[in-house]
Amino acid sequence: MWLFSLSGFFSIVQDAQDNTLHHIRARTLDDLDALRALIPALPRPVLSHPGSDYRCRILCPSALLPEVLTTLGRDIGYPNFKSEIARLPSQKDRLPAYHKIWEVMAAWGARRNAEAPAAT
Repeated sequence: MWLFSLSGFFSIVQDAQDNTLHHIRARTLDDLDALRALIPALPRPVLSHPGSDYRCRILCPSALLPEVLTTLGRDIGYPNFKSEIARLPSQKDRLPAYHKIWEVMAAWGARRNAEAPAAT
């Protein structure tokens, strides 16, 4: 699962060997530190092995994952995500990347809808 939030960008996956753990992965340690500031019960971030797709991760007990998602959801108090990101000094440098992601997914949606049969 990818999450774009006011705290940062996260990728969350289940541990390949231990289904009681989820990896909350990030491109920067700052994002995980921001998440831990919201949820102090999260373990400290660790660095991934060399060559890993995401440099940093938190090994999160699966039982704590609902709190992570709920806490991030409570931060949604804005009518437009990209506008809110632009307003935040700690996040606004990623706005061009978020615009690109939005453009790619908007184009995908337009193609998908153009190919879909008309509603009856």
